[in-house]
Amino acid sequence: MEIEDYLNSSFSCSCGREHKVPIREIVVEGDALLKVPEIIKELTDKSRLYIIGDKNTFGAAGSRLAAICRKNDYKVNKVILEGEHVVPDPDTLFKILEKVEADGYMVACGSGTINDITRYLSYKLNKPYTIVGTAPSMDGYASSVAPLTVDGVKKTYNAAPPEAIIADLDVLKDAPWRMIQSGFGDLLGKYTSLLDWKLSKILLNEYYCAQAERIVREELTNIMEIGSELKDRSRESIKVLTKGLIKSGLAMLMVESSRPASGSEHHFSHFLELYGSLFDQGIPSHGNKVGLGTYFTSSLYLKLSEVDFSRIELNHDRSSRKEDIKEIYGERAEPVIDNLNERWKNELISEDRLEQKEDKIKKLIRESSKSLENVRRYLDQIGILEREDVRALDTDWIKKGLKFGFEIRNRYTISTLLRQAGLLENWSDEMVDSYCQKVL
Repeated sequence: MEIEDYLNSSFSCSCGREHKVPIREIVVEGDALLKVPEIIKELTDKSRLYIIGDKNTFGAAGSRLAAICRKNDYKVNKVILEGEHVVPDPDTLFKILEKVEADGYMVACGSGTINDITRYLSYKLNKPYTIVGTAPSMDGYASSVAPLTVDGVKKTYNAAPPEAIIADLDVLKDAPWRMIQSGFGDLLGKYTSLLDWKLSKILLNEYYCAQAERIVREELTNIMEIGSELKDRSRESIKVLTKGLIKSGLAMLMVESSRPASGSEHHFSHFLELYGSLFDQGIPSHGNKVGLGTYFTSSLYLKLSEVDFSRIELNHDRSSRKEDIKEIYGERAEPVIDNLNERWKNELISEDRLEQKEDKIKKLIRESSKSLENVRRYLDQIGILEREDVRALDTDWIKKGLKFGFEIRNRYTISTLLRQAGLLENWSDEMVDSYCQKVL
């Protein structure tokens, strides 16, 4: 199905749920900025627009967008967030609240952080908004959840999807290369996030939607076919990437969770973000870290497929995990421990159940083995592993991210299983040491 087939719809699904997609318009084409006034006119009768962005996104599109809207008789208030890197935290939320009044309509102009902040405010204020994208850098444009940083830890909150998503290909293709790489890395991560989702369904009977999976998997196929063309920044390759990211967000919107698009590889990225904040060090953008996380997580799955499950001895020791969290997360440990306590009972599995599900789990891995084996090649196509900021990551941080990043979310993944099986620590050390020899 095309994007348009999902818009402004509600339908019953074979998963047993009623899916709703309230987004009314999605435009991904050249010169899309020129269509913004007429699209907004269909969405609201407000004559004042609050265009929200930062200095980079206003340089990319916001200033031109404001001029276009003024020529079409809109009163425009620019809400420009200061700082080189805007953080989606309560301080930033308040800065927007100070400047946005009830008399107008919100237009977010940006990508990840700008959209996350605006859609959370949209949800809390019951005030709809439109997003004008400036980079194909992440999959959250259509999402109904917002990852925000609170007390130094990234948490996911309910939020409102935009009424419209407008992506001007001429703006997107001129985005910084690291952001295009980031979008590719974020989309690549769906290979392992989908496996994590199905793994949890097999072991814990977690809710699962085959339709949401199909939406994401179709886009994975499309982007991997043209991945190497992204270096040319052609309209077509950028369009394929952008649509893939948007449809990934639609899958999340349908199931009201980031589950179809976020698993071990994202937890690894979130951990590195936390450490970067904790130790005040710069780190790669989200999707580039997700790409690196996918490199390791795909290897974990391939390695698990070779294990005799009858030889696995599970260890459910909450106290040892709690002590590890205290040591690794330091001053940020408390919310992670709360998360451990919340998830604990739901994730207890027996050795008998694990062994009973061995064939299903190995079949799951086998069906994706070709893609998992090709992850390194996909990453090399657009140079994520060659990036200086990726290569500069502290290898001790990488090991800790693989061993303890899964604790950051209440979500069962292969990392959770391997920790329960006593395999995660040694496997993480071996893989990072091998990565250092082969890649660095």
